[in-house]
This record gives sequence, C-alpha cells and structure tokens, in this order.
Amino acid sequence: MIGVRAAWSCLVVSLSVVACGARDAEQPMDAVEPIPAEPLPTLEPASVLEVAVTIGEQPGPVDDFVHPAVFGRDAEGDIYVFDIISAELRKVERDGSSGRALSRRGDGPGEIPGSAMTIVVDSSRVFLYDERSGRLAAISTTGELVDDALLHGPRPRAGALAALVHVTEDGSLVLRARVMGRSTADEPTQPVNSFAFVRATPGAAKTDTLYSYERPAGSIALSGGSDRVLVPGPRTGPTVNYDRSTATLIRIDRPVPETAAGSEFTIQRISPRGEVLNRRVFSTQTRAIEPEWRDTLVERVRRQGRLGGGDRYGRMSFEDLREAAALPAYYPAVEEFHVGEDGTVWLKTHAQGEDWIEWVVLDSAFNPIERVRLPEDLRYPIIFDNEIWGTIMDDYSRSVVRLDRRAHQGAGEDRGAAVSH
Repeated sequence: MIGVRAAWSCLVVSLSVVACGARDAEQPMDAVEPIPAEPLPTLEPASVLEVAVTIGEQPGPVDDFVHPAVFGRDAEGDIYVFDIISAELRKVERDGSSGRALSRRGDGPGEIPGSAMTIVVDSSRVFLYDERSGRLAAISTTGELVDDALLHGPRPRAGALAALVHVTEDGSLVLRARVMGRSTADEPTQPVNSFAFVRATPGAAKTDTLYSYERPAGSIALSGGSDRVLVPGPRTGPTVNYDRSTATLIRIDRPVPETAAGSEFTIQRISPRGEVLNRRVFSTQTRAIEPEWRDTLVERVRRQGRLGGGDRYGRMSFEDLREAAALPAYYPAVEEFHVGEDGTVWLKTHAQGEDWIEWVVLDSAFNPIERVRLPEDLRYPIIFDNEIWGTIMDDYSRSVVRLDRRAHQGAGEDRGAAVSH
C-alpha cells in the first residue's frame, strides 16, 4: 500500500470539482464523422450456459444471503461476495465448498460501515471503499488489515457519490463519480445525472478527470423535485465502463428508436487522454416496450401522490408523463453491457425466451464472436475468461451462481489492433 495513502488525501477535493460538472473530456457524438452501421450478425448457434455451482440456495424465505453480489476473484480462484443488506464480505472457494467472513458491519478499521460500498479485488488484496464517507481500507485475502484511511478535504455536495473502479499497480485509484440531477420544475421531468471517471495518482497535488458524460436519470421528478418515481422501463442514454485489461474506457451510445424499423448503437474505446481508439456502429432489430410497464409507471406516480393523504397526481396519465419526460416506446438496442476480465465486451440484448436472455460477446476490437444465453434472473454478472459469476434472484431465494464457459480462442488476440498508447 506504499503510495496509495498519498493519493487519498486529494481525492475528495477532486470529487468536489467533478460534482460541479466536469464536462470537457466528453466528445459530442455529432462532432464525430459518421460511419455506416453494420448489421449485428446472428452468430449461430447460441451457447446455453448452465449453472455449475450454486452457493447459498435453500428452500423457503430464509436464505444464507439477503442480497449478495460477487465483486472479484483472487489468484487462487476464490471469489468475494458482498451482501448489500447485511454489509458482510465473504470469501468463498470456487466450488462453493467452504467460505468465511472477511469483514462485517462496523466502524472500526477494515470494517464495513454500510451498504454503499464498492469492492475491488486483485491477486492478493481486497479494497473496501465507502462511497459516502470516502473511507478506503485494504485487507489481505485472508482478512488481515493492510491499511485504512479516511479522505480529508471538503465533502462533495449533496447527491454526489464516488465508486472505486480500479487500483493500479502503482497505487493510483480510478473512481467513477456520479452527481444526481435535480429538478425545480412543477411539471414532470426526467433529471440528467452527471458522471466522471477520475484518477488519483500517488504523490500528485491533484487528480485527473479521465472522462465525463451525462445520462438521463432512471426516475421522474414531480412537484419541483420533492417527489421522485422510479421508471420501470429501459434505461436510455450513453453508458460507460472501465476496461481494466487495457486501462481504457468503453462507451456505448444507444439512441432510442422512434419506429419499428430497427435500432442502432455505437461502441467506442476511449483512451485516458480522451482519444477515440476504435469505433463501430451496429444495427439490430427493434422491440416494442410492453404496455404493462406504462400502467406500472402511472400507478407508481398515483401511489406517490397519495402518500400523506390527498390525491395530487390522480388525474395524471401516461401520455402526460411520456410527453414531459420523453419516455420511449421502443427498447434501445443494448439494455446493459459488461467488460470481462479477459477484455471481451458482453452486450445484453432484448432477445429472450422462457427463462433466458441472449447476450452478444465482442472481442477487444469489437468483432462479434459469440452469442450466449444466460438465465433470465441473473443479476450483477462478473465475467472471467472461463466462468461467469452472478446472483440469481427469485421470490424466496438469493443465490450466488457460477456458470462455466469455454474461453473463446479469438478473444484478445487482436487487442493491440484496438488499443494503442
């Protein structure tokens, strides 16, 4: 941990600047030369990944886990599971045969103060970052405390959070800051959230903003922002993830289709200097949003209006909400995406069956290489070269599962063609 502590002290100052809106690193899409869209290939046949290991599954409403998520894997192949509700971190063997708690809820060194945590695992250390207080602790893979420090400096303004994304070999920290958008309008609006990736370098007097962007919030603000209602439909706007294998950013722009003719999305690899290293545009089929979610949204708004008595939003219709917040009628081409530890990019599509959802896998140059069907109720996937870990949720159980996959022979071979430094 030599050098890491030096980076922490200036981090909160940086996040205060980000909270005020650091937007210089974003390149507007209309400023980029357009390129033709390529049809996303069918890639027959699709691989169906079955669950190989289940950890924590028990019948009935009582389970070992309340709300677990896998955050990483060490050099021995053991995984690290954080229970978001109980605020407990467990180390579990790959086959699920045994496990132990490494850290529990508490305010002491190396303990977990609450559920707003991000956890980064490397080969020999586990980093625990409290998004609200800015406290960062490092423990060994056996649970011994390595270091614990609280960031000093002015706190970010209300609505700002920062999640730890990566800790580099030299001890630099990469974080993603988020500032929730506000609304003061009386009519329904969809606020815009601001995001920025920042890097704190050991011994440096300031931090670097690697990239920033904005995205519509997943909620509708009513009555000048005093009420917020979660939108049950798809998320829209750009989404950006950090690729640890190349220390670059991957951005996907997913404009909402206006007709049933088809939809497109743009995927870019961006250097820490803001340069676009690779960009491709794909087209795919369009899927209309089910009418049920519209009824769900209207009911949520009316229920919010009945809180505390009265009926403030009793006459509000879906059309009122759609016009005010630009709610889509069709799904965007990509619902979400994840970057594997091997550099592959996994796109969650809207193709689905009775109990599965289809994902398209791209190599590091964004060439489609595989089509995979994963369980419909899989949440928080984390992808390694030969296996996928995630959480299965149903009405009674919360389980951690492992799905085995073959390592695609083409993945990563042309990484140098996609990324140049």
